[in-house]
Amino acid sequence: MQSPSTAILINEVDMYVSSPAVGRDLDGGPKWTYATTPTYRSVPCMLEADDMYELVDDQQRVTQYLVWYIMTGERCNLPARSKIIYVDDAGDTHTLFAEANRGEAERGGAYTIRAVEQL
Repeated sequence: MQSPSTAILINEVDMYVSSPAVGRDLDGGPKWTYATTPTYRSVPCMLEADDMYELVDDQQRVTQYLVWYIMTGERCNLPARSKIIYVDDAGDTHTLFAEANRGEAERGGAYTIRAVEQL
């Protein structure tokens, strides 16, 4: 499989690989740390916002999430909770967190990362 055409890889993102830190956050979950410089800088990609969903916690607080799909032509080994920074054409910065990634057709040409953004 060939890599996606540069005609569709019109966006760029910076990716920060996650690593769990020692200790817990206020809710008892693990803390995550990120390097100050991107692990992968200015990665050409195509982004597509796909779905939005809401989670309601025990205290009836609503949190909205937007699901993004990011297609790249290179393998970026991102573990879950890796941070992805995307600046859109309007200059708005989106902070996404990777959930899963896979090689399309497992032929080494295209890779898709599923990520979420908390709104």
